[in-house]
Amino acid sequence: MWFFCIILPIMKPVKQANRIIYIDILRGLAMVAMISIHTNAYFLSNKVAGFLWDLGQFAVPLFIFCSGYLFFKKDFHIKHYWHYVNKRFQRFLIPYYVFLIFYISLVYLKEPAKVTLNYFFQNLLVIGGVDINWLVFLFLYLSILLPPFYFLAHKHKVWFYFFASISFVSSLALMFFSFPFNYRLIMWLPWFLIIVFSFWLVKNEKNNMLQLIVFLFFILIFFSLRHLQVINHHSLIHYYNKYPPNLYHLSYGISFTIGLFWLAKREVFNFFLLKKMLDFLSINSYSVYFIHYLIIYVLFVITKIKFNWVTFFLYVLALSIIIQLLINYLLTRIIRFSIIRKVRI
Repeated sequence: MWFFCIILPIMKPVKQANRIIYIDILRGLAMVAMISIHTNAYFLSNKVAGFLWDLGQFAVPLFIFCSGYLFFKKDFHIKHYWHYVNKRFQRFLIPYYVFLIFYISLVYLKEPAKVTLNYFFQNLLVIGGVDINWLVFLFLYLSILLPPFYFLAHKHKVWFYFFASISFVSSLALMFFSFPFNYRLIMWLPWFLIIVFSFWLVKNEKNNMLQLIVFLFFILIFFSLRHLQVINHHSLIHYYNKYPPNLYHLSYGISFTIGLFWLAKREVFNFFLLKKMLDFLSINSYSVYFIHYLIIYVLFVITKIKFNWVTFFLYVLALSIIIQLLINYLLTRIIRFSIIRKVRI
């Protein structure tokens, strides 16, 4: 804990121009939950770590909500579609491929037999390989689909809610059977329910009573489906209900999102040190997503240092922040050097 007392005060504050503070808080919380999930996964024999691992599974729904919320808050014209998609693909793929260079190198050093040609191309095409690239694949999907959804939501609401209905039905159907092909090909459909929810919340942001009703509605769905899971002898663990996500998992994620949204808007998380850390993790969330996974691989798989679930989480979080700070510093120095060089020329 001493690390956070020293490093957080010297973090440069995130510039808030054109940023929504409570969304930064939510994305930061999602990143903390993500790190908690990936570190606690190695200590599931510990009841507390196992509980927190399952509890933190709201992370991906919260990430998707933040993206959808910000997208629907702005004006978008369909003529900018290809520019938007190209920009988003660059944003997601370039850091991912940089991550792959380091990750595959580490895997080759530790587990050379694992790095086959098939493994390499699966990673390259984001259709398999390293576990965490499924989220990259999902956000690439959303980059393609969000603009048409925006158009339908504003111009053809009947079609928008038609897709919303199909999304709801598909997530309910996934409670009872699985698709006979790679879940990545169909996962956008149930996840679309989070996009619909983000659009709805943007339109009803000031209606607290309606938000409360929807919150209670999804809580009711969650506990009803939880009871159904027990009756059908299905797992209650969210990990086994989100690839692709069924309604049990999505209702949990939406309920958690509404609750955290209320708390964030009421500045519950805005005390100094926590807010600085969440701001930092939010604005650097995508790169921290890859950095923390590399750190986990090095610490747990390569070095095999002995940790308990608390110290492992704190080490990974602390090292992720340190490395991101160093990257930010180096990038700033490179940019300044380039500007000075151009001026001199």
